[in-house]
Amino acid sequence: MRTARRPGRLVWHMLPGAALIAAALLVPDAHVPVAAQNAPPADGAEGYYTIDQAARGKFHFNRYCAYCHSATPGPMSEDAKQSNRGFVVGSGRSISPLGGNYLRGKRYAGRVMYPSVYYIYNRVESMPANDVDSIGPAIRTDIVAYLLEANGFPPGPRELPTSPERMKAMPLDEPGFSPLFNGRDFTGMEFFLGPNCVPQAEGGCGKADPDPIYSVVDGVLVCNGRAHGYWYTAEKYLNFTLRFDYMYVPPKNWDGDDVIWSGQSGYHLFVTKHDIWPTAIEIQGRNYDVLAPIGVGSRIKYTDDVEARLRARRPLGQWNSVEIVSKGGEVRASLNGEALAIVSEHPFTEPGHIAFESQGTEIRWRNVRIREE
Repeated sequence: MRTARRPGRLVWHMLPGAALIAAALLVPDAHVPVAAQNAPPADGAEGYYTIDQAARGKFHFNRYCAYCHSATPGPMSEDAKQSNRGFVVGSGRSISPLGGNYLRGKRYAGRVMYPSVYYIYNRVESMPANDVDSIGPAIRTDIVAYLLEANGFPPGPRELPTSPERMKAMPLDEPGFSPLFNGRDFTGMEFFLGPNCVPQAEGGCGKADPDPIYSVVDGVLVCNGRAHGYWYTAEKYLNFTLRFDYMYVPPKNWDGDDVIWSGQSGYHLFVTKHDIWPTAIEIQGRNYDVLAPIGVGSRIKYTDDVEARLRARRPLGQWNSVEIVSKGGEVRASLNGEALAIVSEHPFTEPGHIAFESQGTEIRWRNVRIREE
């Protein structure tokens, strides 16, 4: 849904320099640049900002950013040259276009430059050039909302929050991916807690209430590990690509070798009957051998690269990114972009739930999303 077209208006913005100069900037009447309107949507995304927030962001962008930047793609227009917009580069002027496909197209050494909303916000934190302290977090956040709109990312029902931590849990530009954890609550998630229990629905002692084991804090799913069990997806999957970030919080008295610190968690694939622990392929979540495969009640054939794990794993207290791909009877697991393990043979041929373990250690997850293959 788009807002109605509105007539153009004049917005005054302050230019950098020794003296503050006022200049009139004619804002186009379309709420979103044409190129951005034609950009592909971010499939699977609910939308991280509202239309009203993007409208506020456009106003602030024109006031604080439009001297050096535009929200449309392409080179600096003749109108911009004549209005003395842009920043001086040698004997000429340049203006940076930030709309269209800018946020999707920026890459360095094969890496996406804006993998989450936080990366955009972090860039905006160094602006405007004449006085970084002239705007605060609320205005910066609105400007980020406008840039998301100008790059074709769809709006949603909630405003973009001012929290950088929440923004880190908002991945961008992953076609086909849908969130398994929405960063706000437990929608679409189920819980089973209690060792040696069967689910309550089967007359057992298994607990379906996440409290107080699981909680949501600032866009992050926190598991304190105080009872063994797991949360699991409401849907079942067979062929998929699963991505998420995890972080272990080391004990306050820990001063040992991070490499051999245990921690406990795991990721159970193809769960069809709930138990602790269920028949499944477990992709290990334990710190020292993270992503090593285990056949729980099943026989599997696999390879596991210890040296790659030592290279890829980040220190305790830092976020790590995981990708698990199940396709064509094979399961592959990667850590921070490096392949660690391959399950080449396993007996599972039917879709099952995916379960994230609670097992005695505090662990945190964010950006949990999936794409069916």
